Amino acid sequence: MKKENKKDYEEYDDFESWEADYYYLNAKDYEGLVKYREENIKSNPNNHYNIWSLGEAYVLNGEYLKALEFFAARYKDIYEDPNVQYSILNALFALGKSENDYQWIEKPRVIRMKEAIEIGYNKIKRKIKYISANEFYTNVMIEGYLPFTEQDMYESLLEDERFDIVKADEVYNVEIKVKKGYKR
Repeated sequence: MKKENKKDYEEYDDFESWEADYYYLNAKDYEGLVKYREENIKSNPNNHYNIWSLGEAYVLNGEYLKALEFFAARYKDIYEDPNVQYSILNALFALGKSENDYQWIEKPRVIRMKEAIEIGYNKIKRKIKYISANEFYTNVMIEGYLPFTEQDMYESLLEDERFDIVKADEVYNVEIKVKKGYKR
């Protein structure tokens, strides 16, 4: 069996370019991902996906200021793309800044923990069956950017008396529902 290397993935045409991305992401080779995406954008510098993916590669590689500078130069053309907005937010938060530290054309919604739990509660309060912690998190995530992990949310839910939580060894196996008969 032939051993695969990154060159094997880089030789595919554009239709298969996701495989090179997958290789770098899976290997957590973010420096290689940046180099690959820098080369990739040269062929189509105005493509919104290429712009986002290179900026996101900078974020993944810990080059937060470079990501912000890169996006700032192109922002007016792609400001509505939630991927771009979230990559900018990831860079800002990694630098210890907030969503208020950027010149947004249209400011994205950032949902803090208290509001997130309230949104989740309202979405499941009439459900009879348990849902997974992942589904709870996803229900909230579609409403805006969450500056915390699924694990962080689970830990906050454990402290909220409104929820019945079936604990598991991993957050992905946790089940949640609103306690029967709970009223505010």
